Amino acid sequence: MPTRIAGLIFLSLFALSQGMRDAYFGHAFQSVNFLFVAVLAFSLSIIVFLGFATARSPDSVALMFRAPRQLLAMNVLTAMAWLCYLFGLIWLEPAVVATFHNGLGPLVILFTAHFGLSHKQSKISPAEGICYAGIGLSLLALALVVVTDNSGLAARDPVMQAAALGVVAIGGVAVTIGYIFTRWFTDFGARSEAVMGTRFLLALLVAGTALFLFETNAPMPAPQQIPWLGITVFALMVVPSFCVQMGVSRTTPLVAHVFRSLGPVCVFVVQQFDGRLHFSGGTLICIIGFSVFTIGASLVRGWSEVKGT
Repeated sequence: MPTRIAGLIFLSLFALSQGMRDAYFGHAFQSVNFLFVAVLAFSLSIIVFLGFATARSPDSVALMFRAPRQLLAMNVLTAMAWLCYLFGLIWLEPAVVATFHNGLGPLVILFTAHFGLSHKQSKISPAEGICYAGIGLSLLALALVVVTDNSGLAARDPVMQAAALGVVAIGGVAVTIGYIFTRWFTDFGARSEAVMGTRFLLALLVAGTALFLFETNAPMPAPQQIPWLGITVFALMVVPSFCVQMGVSRTTPLVAHVFRSLGPVCVFVVQQFDGRLHFSGGTLICIIGFSVFTIGASLVRGWSEVKGT
């Protein structure tokens, strides 16, 4: 199978799994400490992928540590992205979190490419440019829906909801730039498992320290819940993240983040089964607009990627 096709398949799998992931954790964080979930997810990722990479290709792991500045930058950005994302799920409806966390990706990549901070993209056609402008306008409209308390999750604290929206947007920028560094490592010769096993080291340290120092309203899970929670975390957080990593290493950054942006469609559908949320016409309109423009950009860019142009 051609490398580009495999990359698109991995990214599509991530988008499909994101609906279950965001909806599940948006509900779970009302009863489980989100920092504990973060520690569990990051620990499993490091143990599984770093262990596998060390056994299969120790040279690849060593290569990661031969670029300490890039490794630190990747870890800082990954920690920011995931902790912002998990925090956002406490205060915002999952579809909003997914849209901002993933939807900013194509716009950030275009911005960084323009200033020479990432891979130079092929020429953007007028139709594709219109799609990216539509993505930006859809995000602005969705932000307005949230701050006016018209989203699917009633505002328990309007100030915190607005702050969470900003935090998630920061996380969306961080995760996008972080994937530029993961692509740099794979281009440098590192295997995806080695990258996946080393990018959560700082995130684990930060989440573990915060869990020890700070108290939250959500309690710790009961001991009998931890095995099931661990399986769920690995299936819904760690595996999809690896799918993105595999996709990013096999496509251009812009393609990767356009396909990541398809996730909110799945999230909005699945979250309708969450009893905490009510149907929001404003969120639906913004998601539909965002989806139309994202799918348009995906088709144009995906076709050019398959043709190798």
